[in-house]
Parts: sequence; C-alpha cells; structure tokens
Amino acid sequence: MRIVGTSRVAQQHLLLSTCIVVVLLSASAAQTSGDASSFQPNATPAEKAAALNLRRNAESGSAKAQSELSKAYMAGTIFKQNTPEAVRWVMAAANQGLAEAEVDLAVLYLQGTGVPQDYSKGFSWMRKAANQHNPKAEYNLGLLYGLGRGVGKDIPEGIRWYLKSAESGNPQAAYSMGIAYEQGVGVSRDLVRAYMWHYLAANRFGYYLSQKPLQDLSVKIGPAKVEEGRQQAAAWIKAHSNVKPVSR
Repeated sequence: MRIVGTSRVAQQHLLLSTCIVVVLLSASAAQTSGDASSFQPNATPAEKAAALNLRRNAESGSAKAQSELSKAYMAGTIFKQNTPEAVRWVMAAANQGLAEAEVDLAVLYLQGTGVPQDYSKGFSWMRKAANQHNPKAEYNLGLLYGLGRGVGKDIPEGIRWYLKSAESGNPQAAYSMGIAYEQGVGVSRDLVRAYMWHYLAANRFGYYLSQKPLQDLSVKIGPAKVEEGRQQAAAWIKAHSNVKPVSR
C-alpha cells in the first residue's frame, strides 16, 4: 500500500500505528467473543452466550455476577475448570461484601483450594458472612468454634451460632440443636427441647436425618412429653412464620 504525501519515516510510523490499532481491535474482539479454548467442547452456543454475558456483567462490577462466574469456573461444566479464575472472581465479589461469596472464599481458605490453607482467614471471611445473617455462614461458624479452627475452641459460642442459623431456617442447624439438647453439649440437657428441634428439622424443614432421633426420643420421653415438644414446635412455627427452609 502506498501512502501519499508523507515521508518514508512518517509512513513507517503510520503503518506501525495502524498495526497497533489492528492488534488492539483483534484483542477486543477476542475478549467480546470469548476464547473458544476456554469453553468445554460440548458447550452449546446458547450456553457460551450466557457464560459470556455473565463474564461481561462480572467485569462491569456486579458482585452477584462475579460470584456466579467463580462458581462456573470452579464447576467446569461450560467454561473449562479454572481454579485461579474462580479464586480471582470470588475474591472480587467477597471484597464487595457479598455474603455468599464470603462463604465460598472462606471455604477455599479452610480447604486450601486455589489458595494456601489458612484457618484464620477462613474464619475471618466466614465471620463476615455470618455477621450479615447468612444462615450457612452462621452454621459453619458454629462448626469452626466447635472444632477450634481459626479461633479458640468455644462450644457454647458454637451452639449460639447454630441457634442463629436454625432460627434462620437452616435444617442442618436445627438438627444440630436437637443433638446438642439431647446430649447436653454446650447447653443444659433437655429432651423435650431436643424433640422440638428434631421435630422442626424433620417436619418443618424436611431434614430426614432427624427422623430417627425423633422416633427414639418419642419412646424415651413418652406421650406427654412428646405432646409438650410438639406444642413448643407449634409455638416456634407461629413465632417464625416468615422463616423458610434454607436449601443445603
């Protein structure tokens, strides 16, 4: 191509500038269309389009999209599994204060997945989410206190967080409260209260693991105490009518 009216040096500069623009435009197009190698071979065009839209929303700063993108990279069903990218995006979402992402990041630190294992950081991120009344975080924080991971072991404090989670509708936490009252762990032993929590876990929240303890307690405490436990459960349901079961 001949460029009219310019010196040889100017032509070279102009050609170089043109090449740079072409490279930048090509990179931009690749970013918009997505690198084909980043997708699973069996991903459909519709799935790829949805995934790219999710990534655009994440890049635009949506904490929810960043969290979902992290899950997508970790799952490896549409995008190829990419743990570093999953960590990068969950950190971005957690740093914006999204409780769901704070839980996921806490779990990564506790397990040492994609980051060096660090119980203290895991506990810290879980605490942030629990302080936002996230039921899963409240339950996990109870576990961490009970095990002494990332914090000094404190069973009564762990039970306190189980209770918060149970009152938010977490079936596992309701089950754990039933066990705590049945065995007198972190609370005074109270079989009627244990029956109440197992009744709620099994019949209100659909948690099948509470069915066996419920049957055993029915035999152990007798019909009168069973009725008392059911009345306590009915009173709890009435006082927490807006609480729905949390999916596990």
